[in-house]
Amino acid sequence: MSIPKGVTLEEHRTWLKANDFLKSPRGQYIMAQALYHAIKTMKAVPEKYRENSNIADMEYLQENLFTFPPDIFKAADPQTTETLGKLLGGALASPEKFKEYLDKTWSKRRN
Repeated sequence: MSIPKGVTLEEHRTWLKANDFLKSPRGQYIMAQALYHAIKTMKAVPEKYRENSNIADMEYLQENLFTFPPDIFKAADPQTTETLGKLLGGALASPEKFKEYLDKTWSKRRN
């Protein structure tokens, strides 16, 4: 891949690194979380000022590219934590279990 005109080698390397991160399970998770909170916030805007087409586009990305269950981003309270535990099959029990969940989810999406 050639470096775009006007972009330094360092800027290009940074872009490549960020792009690789976005494609990783962690990057996918971060984007899903950002979309969840953005959609929730934008839906709270009074209808008169709401950007419905932007919300629809974000929901499309959430449903088709960044497909983590939205419930995992809700604030943790005892009921939510219990529900999440059931939803994720114990994936929140430890960082290792969560990584296993991410790897399993990621491999399903790649196939």
